[in-house]
Amino acid sequence: MTRPSSGPQARSGAAPFGIAFSPDGRTAYVGNTGGNSLSIVDTSALAVTRTVALGTSPAGMAMAPDGHVLYVTVASGGVLPVDPASGTVGPLIPTGAGTYDVEFAPGGSTAWVVDTNANDVRPVDLATGTPGTAVVVGNVPDGIGLTKR
Repeated sequence: MTRPSSGPQARSGAAPFGIAFSPDGRTAYVGNTGGNSLSIVDTSALAVTRTVALGTSPAGMAMAPDGHVLYVTVASGGVLPVDPASGTVGPLIPTGAGTYDVEFAPGGSTAWVVDTNANDVRPVDLATGTPGTAVVVGNVPDGIGLTKR
């Protein structure tokens, strides 16, 4: 048997984990758990255009629907807001020691953050960066998806 070609590839940092895309699909954001960083990739050129130091290991990430902020869950127990245009990393928003994944609600004003240690999800208000009251969801949640109603 022959192995199919995987096609062109972009090289990111050490131990890539987690990916999000800009709303137009022209940019990918790849978490590098082995390098405590984020690679910003031009999807047309398949080239890393910038590497952003996070200072801690990233996991899940999500881009706001309007593309103004990328939320990256990190091992230090919260979410780091990253400005996709400048690569500037904002202050940690504490959401729990087991923070693992994040997704934006359809309107884009709230992000929902998964904490696998506490078995809950927690809303974060984008305007204030303030975490809300946790909702217990069951044993060891490790992902989240939201739908429009």
